[in-house]
Amino acid sequence: MAFCSFSSHRNDDCSRTTYSSSYPALREPLVLPSKIDSVCRALEEVMGRVDRDKFICPILSCLVKRDAGGEGAAKALLKINEIRATNPKLADEAVQFLLLLVDVDKLFNVALGTYDFQLVLYVAAMSQKVRCYTTLETISCFWSSLFFKQDPKEFLPYLNELRRLPAPLRQFRVDVKLRRLPRALRHLGGGFESQIDEAVRNEVADVVAKNRMYAEALDVFDKQGELFKVNACYLSLSSLFVLL
Repeated sequence: MAFCSFSSHRNDDCSRTTYSSSYPALREPLVLPSKIDSVCRALEEVMGRVDRDKFICPILSCLVKRDAGGEGAAKALLKINEIRATNPKLADEAVQFLLLLVDVDKLFNVALGTYDFQLVLYVAAMSQKVRCYTTLETISCFWSSLFFKQDPKEFLPYLNELRRLPAPLRQFRVDVKLRRLPRALRHLGGGFESQIDEAVRNEVADVVAKNRMYAEALDVFDKQGELFKVNACYLSLSSLFVLL
């Protein structure tokens, strides 16, 4: 009953809607912009303190409910990943419950966004979409059904390719796929540009150009690097064009 109650909470002022007949003297509505966040955060804290494992499903519901934009699902998935180390059976049950709350493709992308491929494969396996087997070099899967929007013939080689890349470039490509573009560029800062070849440099320049992220690129890339010079040149020409 408690789960059903808070999972259906909204930020509405119920004294002016559902229970308005009980508050006839109330003239001004109460401002409750964070009612869901406050209630879910309080419940999550209490249940975690009393018995996290026993109340793991309501705790996951609180995390997802108070942040429907995706961060909540990421926090819920990371909490499950913590549990896997000590209680794999409970973690399996928890992720299956989470799949009832979050679309499987969205959760798969959330896992991908952690850059933890073991977690990605775990979500895929627990969603009963695939049975996954990994070695140090290769990801291979026997697909039991094709519910993922991605074609496995394309997606599995993509995962294998990512595993072989240096971490900054791997994270860049993941974030580009997930459309987290400002974050994607930041992975290539700190002098990493000097370690990439011309093909990758062109790939990065193409992402910047297609999304008109020239100013952001200038904040990230080494001032002595080719990518910085290309973006600075473009901005200079743009400014000149505007003046003309």
